Amino acid sequence: MNPDVTILAVGPNLATPQIPGADRPNVISGAELRQMMSGRLGGNTVKKLRWRQRVLLYFAAPVLQRVEKPSTLRWLTGLWMPLGKKVAIVGGDFVACELAEFLASRGRNVVVLESGTQMATEMPIPSRWRLLNSLFERGVTMLTEAKCQEITRVGVLITTKDGRRQTIEADTVVFANGIEPNPGLFRAIESKVSPVYLAGDCKEIGFIKGAIADGARTALSI
Repeated sequence: MNPDVTILAVGPNLATPQIPGADRPNVISGAELRQMMSGRLGGNTVKKLRWRQRVLLYFAAPVLQRVEKPSTLRWLTGLWMPLGKKVAIVGGDFVACELAEFLASRGRNVVVLESGTQMATEMPIPSRWRLLNSLFERGVTMLTEAKCQEITRVGVLITTKDGRRQTIEADTVVFANGIEPNPGLFRAIESKVSPVYLAGDCKEIGFIKGAIADGARTALSI
């Protein structure tokens, strides 16, 4: 191909946090959770499930793969999800907090572990207040300045902001942090294709709202 313009919108890199025990079978990433919920059983994702969960997901996969309406998926996930009852989410950004709300509304006991001083700092104030208030009302535990030391068989070992070591019990640990820009393809082709633009989270993390706005700005600049 010899395009007049090339726009790269390949999304961010998802880096696995370097925490001892991150490769344990009770640990999944946000991307792996999306794979499960869309009925895709490839790779090592399914190996992290218990045998009963594997059987259920195997039979549910043909249905999940045909789901087109978000409302249908919301209804199905209210019936069953391939997660334990106690879930610890490592990371407290916008994506992690929305995931916590989603899981808490489906009967999970959720703890969000954020290493910084605040949750969901990427969001504008009104939306952030609404989301954090929703988490509070749903009984989600939100711990800031929580340093994750190790993932164990029973959960997450953390150091709290006052220096105490504490184990957060969890059947499932979800990594929802480690999102970073992804300029690798841009650097590989910028000298071979001209002009080329980066748009969305591969350039700068802005999540859905920011990516849509950046895509519009990129298109208008051409």
